[in-house]
Amino acid sequence: MRRALGLAGATRYAGYVAWRALARFDLAGDAAVEVWGRGRRFGYARLPGGLAYWYATRNSPPDAETSASRKADVAAEFARWHAPVPALIEATDATSILRHDIVDRPPSKRWGRGRVTLLGDAAHAMTPNLGQGACQAIEDAVVLARELAATSDVASALRAYEKARIPRTSAIVRESWRIGRAGQLEGRVACALRDLAVQKIPAAAHRRSVERVQGWTP
Repeated sequence: MRRALGLAGATRYAGYVAWRALARFDLAGDAAVEVWGRGRRFGYARLPGGLAYWYATRNSPPDAETSASRKADVAAEFARWHAPVPALIEATDATSILRHDIVDRPPSKRWGRGRVTLLGDAAHAMTPNLGQGACQAIEDAVVLARELAATSDVASALRAYEKARIPRTSAIVRESWRIGRAGQLEGRVACALRDLAVQKIPAAAHRRSVERVQGWTP
């Protein structure tokens, strides 16, 4: 469909791979945690029913999976990390671990023409660093429904939807890419400066940044 609309179809590789899984593991507390290392990150969150969700990243060429055991790969990468990271990986069923190259698409200035448009990842595929992929698709649907309800002219409704959504989704695509780049830094000095800069961000500034992403209203 993107080709038919004359839009770029190729995705952009972010430079790192991600593993994801659920494990039978009782995490303490309810907060979601993400820890940054050098070219690696690990995050986890408690779920109901004694389950935990975790994900991990590592800088890597695309399509570089060479081992038959994803669990062994990720366990080796994070064997020396703090608790509960190694235990969480060990508690995971090896067959349940997903592995993906992380990609997005640079923002487009248009999504459609005539009575055709795009929505969700088809319009604005983004890296998962802000957790906004599905969220932005839901927002798209709300605005699309509003614009279609406002007029019987479908083509004009679709252009109004695109005008309302392209600036916001483009900003989130770019911000998610920037966060991923910062989180995947490898150099010792660069990582030290990054970590210091993150520590110095005032709490109020962090809240405002979160609100810009999550505080959307139709």
